Amino acid sequence: MAGMLDETPAHAGPSASDLHRQTEERRRALPELLQAIANGGELSRSNILDMAMALIEDGHSSDPQVFGPRAAEHFATLNAARHDT
Repeated sequence: MAGMLDETPAHAGPSASDLHRQTEERRRALPELLQAIANGGELSRSNILDMAMALIEDGHSSDPQVFGPRAAEHFATLNAARHDT
């Protein structure tokens, strides 16, 4: 009928548990991605986006992978890699 709204249900996004699982996977992979960059590795666009999201998530975590006590070590590794290029 003309003028009626389409009643097709919108695609449901991932569940809260799926989002939580994805967040944890990204955060666990974060140190490895940082090390890959420091070692001169090439990251895919997907890896770069995951890393950016993980950094944001990690900064708000109660159990950070790269912030807090571990930050200085990761910073030093990346800084040394910068000077090796």
